[in-house]
Order: sequence, then structure tokens, then C-alpha cells
Amino acid sequence: MAGPHVPRDAVACAGRLPDLCGIDLSELAPPLRPDRIVLAEDLAAAKLRVPTFYAGDLLCPAGEAPAYLGQPLALLIWSDFAAFSEVRQILRGAAHTVRRGAAAAPRARAPYGGMRYVRIAGPTADAGDVYSPVLDGWTVPARYQPIQQTQQAPNAPQFAAEWDPPNPTGSSAARAAYYGRQVRRLLDQPEPDLLVIDQTFHTASNDPVFLEPENGLAWHDPSRRTLELVLGTQSPEDSASSIAELVGDASGDLRVENIVAHCTSIGGGFGGRDHSIFPLYVAVAGLFAANTPVRLANDRFEQFQSGLKRHPFEITGKLGVDRRTGKLVAYAADLTGEGGGLANYSASVGLVAAAASIGIYNIPKVDVTSVVFASPGVPAGSMRGYGTLQSMTPLELMIDRAAEALGSDPIALRKANALASGQKNLTATSRMAPCARRRCSTSSPDTGSGSDGPRRRPAAMPNTRTRPTGSASPASTRTMAAGPMRRWQR
Repeated sequence: MAGPHVPRDAVACAGRLPDLCGIDLSELAPPLRPDRIVLAEDLAAAKLRVPTFYAGDLLCPAGEAPAYLGQPLALLIWSDFAAFSEVRQILRGAAHTVRRGAAAAPRARAPYGGMRYVRIAGPTADAGDVYSPVLDGWTVPARYQPIQQTQQAPNAPQFAAEWDPPNPTGSSAARAAYYGRQVRRLLDQPEPDLLVIDQTFHTASNDPVFLEPENGLAWHDPSRRTLELVLGTQSPEDSASSIAELVGDASGDLRVENIVAHCTSIGGGFGGRDHSIFPLYVAVAGLFAANTPVRLANDRFEQFQSGLKRHPFEITGKLGVDRRTGKLVAYAADLTGEGGGLANYSASVGLVAAAASIGIYNIPKVDVTSVVFASPGVPAGSMRGYGTLQSMTPLELMIDRAAEALGSDPIALRKANALASGQKNLTATSRMAPCARRRCSTSSPDTGSGSDGPRRRPAAMPNTRTRPTGSASPASTRTMAAGPMRRWQR
């Protein structure tokens, strides 16, 4: 079986999506037509209830603009695999299968979540923090103000986050704004001895590219009122409970009293199968397959088209480094993420991205905001790294820039600023166990920086222009372990 998706060319340059008036299969020869066509109105008639976590239309209703690229329009079911296989390729290149109406602006939807982390360390290493998330709490935007939509890209943010007015004696959010403003003033109006690196970074929407695209089997037995499924998922309990919520109000021939979910080895997942909406479509296929086992399986094209992605971010950051000591003094960053058309874990990913943004480094003054917006893009989820790869990489690149500006070795600069046991990170929590960060930096191979760089720099690999040019020290948000990582450049 196959489900037609919103084509990529459905987005006009002015950021408008077409209303979809349904599908037209009249060009298919009768032997190739599906045995069952399931549309949005069929799901409504069956009283299927989309779980809150996946809130939205499973199938785009006729006459409405799709919520996101890749949103299915219909579920088509065949009993003849050869016919299905042939039609899958025909529909993929068909120009008139999807009937389109007038262009419509993307739906205005509030951001999925926002967070601000501010930490001001005490005047000495033994002194308590002036302000920190552990002592005072992290804060969320006071409100989101709509942005006037003009001729801009369809994935442009539709709202702007507004934070509480700064007040040193006010609420936690007002105090965070006050101390955050101090950090930014320090970086916006630096003293002569403070080197400030100011950069903007963009990360892409990535597919996890696990080995086996998502697939599943389902069989609804009306006589036993049982729905049996075989699923490949990283979150089996959620998949089973979500399917139970989906079918909880179904009645008549579609009534389900028992759900049996067999969860198998998944051939890789990397977060792309964690709370994926795909098992809900497997369940829908089983319900409408007329007491017949049915298989729903993405091929690679469909997985790229509709599977969960890594969140793309735009990150604007400023890093302050003491020119005399080489110590990192302050860091301010604004993280703007794009969550796509379904919320999934976007709010949580934005939170973790902000919390991990200073990596393994001891920076006493930090202000980081993070907002993840809804967009017509393919939904993003909990892909491996969970926002940290996007947020930590810019700081590492800025440290390289700082080392270059100071004439310092980037490994030595990292070693001098790596958190030691007992020192506090951005959230003001500390790791008391022995810390291996500095040992990792010390044992890292020379990457060609410093006074002897030209002599020790490795030559390019045969037939390439690629060579190692730097190092980074990422930190796990769970274990806070660190290790050297080479950066390659062509």
C-alpha cells in the first residue's frame, strides 16, 4: 500500500501552500486501482482519536492546506502486490493525482517551546552563584508576538518571543532578563582586554538514514475485536498506548478491545523511530484492510519525505575571551529551531540544546535563549544528539576563531578552560567524580595549530584535499563525558 504525500513543489516562492481538494486516480487502469481508499473523512467517521502527543490530522482533509511537507493525503490499500508496486512509481511522478485549489498561507501556530538559561557565577570559585537555573529556575517567554507575514520563506518564524522586563528584584524571569542583559552588554561593549567573537551559524534538517526504513504489519480481527501489530520502534510502550488511544472510540466493525504489539529489532533508529507517528498509520491500515493482514512499508524515498528529522537551527552567538589570560569570560547565544509540522519533542530538544550550549567549558557569565517554532517543514524529533550537536558545535568553532585571533594553540586554549571536577556548568550543577576532560585534551594529537603547526601538520590524504584542521570536545548531556574529536575540512 502507499499514501500520496504533499509534493515538495507544492510550496510557492511566496511561502504559500495550495489547498488540497483530494486525489484523482482516474488515470490508473482499473486493474491497478486500489481496493480501498482511506481519506480524512473516513478517519473522522470511524471516530479515530489522534493522541495528544501527535496532535494534528493524520490525513490532510480536502479543502485545507497541508500542515507540513510530507503530510499524507490518503491511505491506499491493495490486495495485489504487483499492482501496488507499479502504482507506487506511477503516483510518484504523476502531475495530476493531487487536485489542488487556491494557494493558502501556512497555518499560524504558536512556537512549540522556549527557554532561557542565565548563569552569573560568584566573584570567587568558592562563592555561590549570583544567579543560576538551579537556584532561581530557568524561564520561559512571557508571550509570543505574531510577526507580520510578507513575502518570506514558508519556514520563517511566525512569532517572536518576548521575555519579561529586566528587574534585579523582581520575579525569577525578570531577574534572568536583568542578568542576561548584563552579559550581553559586556559582550556588546567590550573592554580593550576582552576579545569578542561574534558569529551566526545555520544547521540543516538531517535524516537519520537508519538502515531499514520504517515498516510494520497489522491485522484487525473483528471477531475477536483484536488488533495485532508487528512494529519496529524505539518506543514500544508509547506506540502501543498511542494506538490504544487512537482506536479507543472506534465502534462497529472497527471496534478494538485488545491490542497485541510485537516489537522487533529495528535495524537502527538513532532517535528517528522514537515516538514516530508511523505506527499510527500501520494501525489505520490494519483497521481498514477488511480482516486481512496488511503491510505498510516506506521505501527510502518515502522515508526521506516523511520520516522524523534532526531540528535545523539558526544560532547567533558571542563569545568573550580575556586576551591576557585566555580564559573564557562570557557567552551569549540565541537559538532558533524549526520543528516542522508536528510538535513531537521540539520543546524538549530546544531545552536540552540550550542547556548543553557551553559544552564542557567553564564560562562564568552565560545567557542563552532557545525557541523552537512550528513550520511547514517535515516534522523533527529526538534524533541522536537531541539538540546538543547543533548548539555545542558553534562554540567549538568560535573557540578555534579565538585561538587564531590570540595566536594560541586551540588544544591548549580548550585545556585551560575545560571544566574541572566540582566546577559548575550552565545549569549550575557540578560533576564531583574525577573528570577526564583535561586529560583528553592533553592526550589529543597535535592538529597542526601553534608555532610548530606547519612542520607537524599531516599531509592531505591521497587523491583528496582533506586534512584535519582542529579539535572539539563535545559533552554528553547525560554522562558529561568528554573526548577529542577531529574536525575535517576540504
